[in-house]
Amino acid sequence: MIGENGLQQTGQKDIMNTFTEHMTCLYNNIKIEGRKIKELITCGINKIPKIVNEAIEEEITMDELKTAIRKGEEHKSPGQDGICHEFYKIMWEKIKQVVNDETYQLDATIMIYSHK
Repeated sequence: MIGENGLQQTGQKDIMNTFTEHMTCLYNNIKIEGRKIKELITCGINKIPKIVNEAIEEEITMDELKTAIRKGEEHKSPGQDGICHEFYKIMWEKIKQVVNDETYQLDATIMIYSHK
């Protein structure tokens, strides 16, 4: 990837920064109507149904994590780190506890911020 400075970017951080700068320049000047953003976010749903809200509040199980990894498309990365689903599928038995712990920690963090 070639950066704004004309130099080739090879490091993951440099590539991400170059990509972010490019996308910011590309979309920064688009006029946005606040009403349309609210409409897009709510998608016409004023309130989350109680049954859905209860399901969201439940902890993610190890089986749900494994299913999500198994269903992931090849050569696709589920996050910004660039680690593709193949890695998770191949290494699942060795990393499943770490993935579960991180998911639990993320869930706990979200709960703290949502109740502020």
